[in-house]
Amino acid sequence: MFTSLHNGFVNAGILISSAYVGQFVGALLFGYLSERYGRSLAVVFSLAMFGTLSIAAALAWSFESLLVIRLIQGVGLGAEVPVAGALFNEYVRGQTRGTVVWIYESVFAWGLAITPLVGILLFGAFGQALGWRVLFGIGGIPLLVAIYASFKLPESARWLADKGR
Repeated sequence: MFTSLHNGFVNAGILISSAYVGQFVGALLFGYLSERYGRSLAVVFSLAMFGTLSIAAALAWSFESLLVIRLIQGVGLGAEVPVAGALFNEYVRGQTRGTVVWIYESVFAWGLAITPLVGILLFGAFGQALGWRVLFGIGGIPLLVAIYASFKLPESARWLADKGR
């Protein structure tokens, strides 16, 4: 990313921070939207948003374009985590809920540990100029999950009951 878009460490920090700003906004915004329009719709939309913008980030043509894409991509990620957590709490039975939610929440920690290793492998295989793009391309996988979930993920029974349905 540094060489292909002519960025330095300051710009890299700005790019990382922009995703966190987006996550904050996404968590607040989609928390509201999931209560108003449904949790499954919010999860599907946030996954599609994150996956699509990951692919767009792989195709970024400048620092500015990547900055805007990362900011909006962060909204999708910030939306998915709490809304999906709410769905897990509503779908999974009480006896196994703690284990399932623990596994779901630990995926984030595993991602923090594994992503740099995958990055090193991709940078080694494709070089720095293409490796970061491939890494963002892999981040498009949630788009496939969103497509599948749009057909298979039922709405939360608790949300439906709250809406009188």
